[in-house]
Amino acid sequence: MVINFQGDMTVDKAGSVRDELLAALQQGEPVRVSCAGVQDADMSFFLVLLAADESFRREGVELSFAPDLAKELVPLAKAMGCHRLFEGGGAVEKAEINLSENGAQ
Repeated sequence: MVINFQGDMTVDKAGSVRDELLAALQQGEPVRVSCAGVQDADMSFFLVLLAADESFRREGVELSFAPDLAKELVPLAKAMGCHRLFEGGGAVEKAEINLSENGAQ
């Protein structure tokens, strides 16, 4: 199953994001999350993703994230400690290179 999040993933959508991920967990099939269509996000979105990652792991259901997080969202993902979910190439790795080139940490 693939879940494609799109648009603004802010606090007003956190409940529906959680519900969608919980419904997928209950099906017990592997889930792949894509955030390629996410234009904006706040900490609530990343907190829900972290909680989902833990819940899927605890239940023994595979949850993976496409490495397609927009580079503009990478700093917030890092601040929330969930950039690791999106690793494996893509925007996170590229943003790290870009940040290093600018001398930022």
